[in-house]
Amino acid sequence: MSTSVRQTLDAAPVDLLACRWPIRLAVADRDGFPHIVSLWFQYRDGVLRCVTHESAWVVEQLRHRPRVGFEISTNTPPYFGVRGVGTVALKPLGDSPLLREMIGHYLGDTTSSLAQWLLSRRRREVIIELTPERASTWDYTERMSDSPERKDGSERKNSPELTNSPERKDGPERKNDRVAHE
Repeated sequence: MSTSVRQTLDAAPVDLLACRWPIRLAVADRDGFPHIVSLWFQYRDGVLRCVTHESAWVVEQLRHRPRVGFEISTNTPPYFGVRGVGTVALKPLGDSPLLREMIGHYLGDTTSSLAQWLLSRRRREVIIELTPERASTWDYTERMSDSPERKDGSERKNSPELTNSPERKDGPERKNDRVAHE
């Protein structure tokens, strides 16, 4: 991953460390059609990690086609987020604390029946490790300043207005967009 991609992710208007939104992965099936899969994620050191069962449809597709698109964004105004493309590596969960950490982050603790069920399957869980190759952010907070107040519990960084990066090559420049390429 390039330094500019890492900087774009670290400066995204959504706090990737605190965010409780799922990541949306665009995964191609064997016929080349894209599918959107929402998963819990953890961001650390420029890498996005998810955990899912080894028999999940998404794992089978990623074994054959490891290139994905991704987005982490709000569904309610004002809109902001980060999106990009990258390559995934699949790794057994093994003794990694990642699943337990994600359950704590998304559910609060491991006492719910869902948490217990997920933990009971951990020996057959797989880590999806996504290394972004390109990333862009957007933040329409200013232009949507009169929109209804957010009620989805989102975590937004108090970041300065984002501007175009010099690497932008795809389409018209838009105020509040930042793009980075490897």
